[in-house]
Amino acid sequence: TNAAAPASSWWEALCQVDVYAATDAEGWQLVDVVQESLLEIDGESSGYVVARVASAGIQYTNDQGFNPPVGRWIVSVIVTARDLTSGGD
Repeated sequence: TNAAAPASSWWEALCQVDVYAATDAEGWQLVDVVQESLLEIDGESSGYVVARVASAGIQYTNDQGFNPPVGRWIVSVIVTARDLTSGGD
């Protein structure tokens, strides 16, 4: 979606990474690594300028799609960015 700040050429996107683990301890360890990695995304990268990354929460579910079921953590962040060529309006 378009973002109001810092300029109209910027947009926001909800990014989610699913983490699967056999135990709660393993799952939470992976969640910590994934979330920290996502929150460290900033600056210019791959043709985009990232202004802000903010946590949008972590959800847990027991994923019944596996036999036996496994834990699934959904790590979400909101990224505010713009295309490198769109200028800084």
